[in-house]
Amino acid sequence: MIRVARPTPELSPEEAYGLQVLIDLARLIPPESPEVRTGPELVLREAPSPEAGPRSLQLLVEPEVVVEPGRVVLPRALLSGVAAIAGAQEEQTTEARDPHGRVPPDANPLVRAGLASAPILSRAARSLREAAARAAAGDPFWTVCPWPEGRRWAATLTHDLDLVCWWPLSTLARMTELAKRSQGARLARVLGSAVASTFRRPVKDAVSRILKIESGHGMRSTWFSLCESPSPRTFLARDVTYRPESALNRAILTEIRARGHEVSLHGSFATVESPERMRRQRERLGAILGEEVAGVRQHFLRMRPGVTQLGMIRAGFRYDATFGFPDRAGFRLGTGDVLPGWSARSRSVLPLEEVPLIWMDRSSSKYAGQEEPLAWVEEAASSARECRDSEGLWVGVWHPYLSDPLGFPDAPRAFEELASTLRADRPWTVPLVEVVEWRAVRRGLRVAEVDEAGVPRVTVPGGEAVPVDLESPAGDTIRVRGAPAGVHE
Repeated sequence: MIRVARPTPELSPEEAYGLQVLIDLARLIPPESPEVRTGPELVLREAPSPEAGPRSLQLLVEPEVVVEPGRVVLPRALLSGVAAIAGAQEEQTTEARDPHGRVPPDANPLVRAGLASAPILSRAARSLREAAARAAAGDPFWTVCPWPEGRRWAATLTHDLDLVCWWPLSTLARMTELAKRSQGARLARVLGSAVASTFRRPVKDAVSRILKIESGHGMRSTWFSLCESPSPRTFLARDVTYRPESALNRAILTEIRARGHEVSLHGSFATVESPERMRRQRERLGAILGEEVAGVRQHFLRMRPGVTQLGMIRAGFRYDATFGFPDRAGFRLGTGDVLPGWSARSRSVLPLEEVPLIWMDRSSSKYAGQEEPLAWVEEAASSARECRDSEGLWVGVWHPYLSDPLGFPDAPRAFEELASTLRADRPWTVPLVEVVEWRAVRRGLRVAEVDEAGVPRVTVPGGEAVPVDLESPAGDTIRVRGAPAGVHE
C-alpha cells in the first residue's frame, strides 16, 4: 500500500508514466481516492528533470531511496529514467536501422551503458517496496502477491511459426550456414536426417514433439502464426512462406489449440507501417481459429517502435510481444514483466500491454555462432534466473523448426532440458493472454479502506469480483475479495 504526496510542480506525462510503472512493478496498491489514508506516503524530492539523461539512468541502478517514519522519499529524476526505459523513448525517435530494417541494439541506452543483462527497473521497484515496508513502521502494510497460485514468478515459452511447408529449402539454407562455419559433422547429420524425412512432415512432427514435452511439464505456451498469402517476393525475403489456410497449417493450429495453448499473430513485414494490413491478418487468423486473436509479435522482430504499436491498437490487439533483442538475451525495456505501452510522440499511455521478450534460441545460434543447443539452454536459464529473482516474467522463443532434418541436431533434446529447467523453479506457466489478463487486474488494484483488523478492502478493474492474494513483509498471506471499482459489498 502506498499513497503519493501531490508534487509541485505537477508531474509531466513522462514522470506520471514512470511513477505508474514503478508502483506497479513494486506491487504496491494505491488508494482508490485521496481521502483513503492508508500506507506510507511517497514523497518526491528535487525539481523535475526535463528529460532522461545520465543522472536518471544512474538512479535506476542506485535509486537513493530515503526512509522516514511514515514516508518514503524518492528523487524525482528517477521517474523520467523509468519512463525512458520502460517506454522505449529513444528507440521511438531514432532513425538508426540495422541491415534488416530494425532499430539496432546500440540505440537502446541500457545496451550502451552495459546494463541490458539485468532487470534494473524491477530492482529499483523492489527497493521502493522494501523501503515502503520499513516506512510503515509496524502499521498494517500489504502488497499484492506477484502471481496467482502462490507462484513467485512466471515463465512463458513462445513459438514463432515461421515455417510450415517447403522445408527442404530451409534445410538447404541451414546447410549452407553450417558449411560456412566449418561444421562438417553437423552438416553430415543434417543431410542424413533430411534424406530420411523426405516423405515425412518434419515441421508438423517437431510441433507435436514440443507440445508433448510441454504437456508433460504442465506448461501451456503461446504460438505466433503468420497469416498472409505468400508470394515470390515474400518467400525470397524469408517473410511469408506458407498459406495460412493450407491443410497442413490448419492441422498444426488445431493441435495447438486442442492442447490448450494460445495462437496469436506473427505480423508480416508489410504490417510494420500498415494498420490496415495488420487488421486484415488478425481477422483472417481469427476466422481460421474461430476465436479472437489477442496478441501479436512482429516477424523477425521488425517494427518501428511506437508507430507499429499504434497499428496494433488500431487492429484490435491487446498485447505486443515484440520488444526483445534479436542478437542477445536481455531486458530491452529494463524488466521482465508486463508494462503499459507508451507513445513518445503523443506523450501518453497506450491501450496496449507490452510483454518483453527476454531470450531467443536463434540469438545464440545465428548471431553468436553457438551451435551447441545445450549452450543455448544455459543462456536461457541464466536470463530466467534473473526474472525469477526479481519475481517477474520470463518470455522465451523456441522455433519449432529446430529439429534434426531442418538443420539443428540435438535441438529437440535441448528443448526438453529447457522445459525441465524452467519447471524446476516452479513458475506460473500459462499463455501470454492469461499473463496479460492477470497483470491488468494486479495493476488496477486499489485500496478502498482498511478495516479495524488492518485488512484492506480492495477494488479491481472490470465488472467481476475476483479473489486477490496479499502478503505482509513478515510473509503472512491473506485472500481478499476484490470488488469491481465503485461497488461496495
